[in-house]
Amino acid sequence: MDGPHVHPPPVIFKDLGLFIKWATAVRISEGQCLYAIGQLLKDHVPVPEVYGWREDGNERFIYMENLHALTLEQAWDMLEHDDRISVCCELRTILKRLRQLE
Repeated sequence: MDGPHVHPPPVIFKDLGLFIKWATAVRISEGQCLYAIGQLLKDHVPVPEVYGWREDGNERFIYMENLHALTLEQAWDMLEHDDRISVCCELRTILKRLRQLE
């Protein structure tokens, strides 16, 4: 069994709009799934554009679009009740579309 996985912070190149997720615990399949969702459900499920992925020894890298936005976790407390309901409805629709993928 492997030791504990270290999750270093992602590398962000704001001027390039580039976000690089990397670590020994990163899985190439994560990048492949994001890419596939972006291709198959691009008008229905928001995901950052994935530019590519690679392995270098034990470390794996996923190169993707850097989104300049708050996370839902960061924004939640600032949302009005009706906006929270709207977000929940949108999330329901997104999950429904994801479940339709084969």
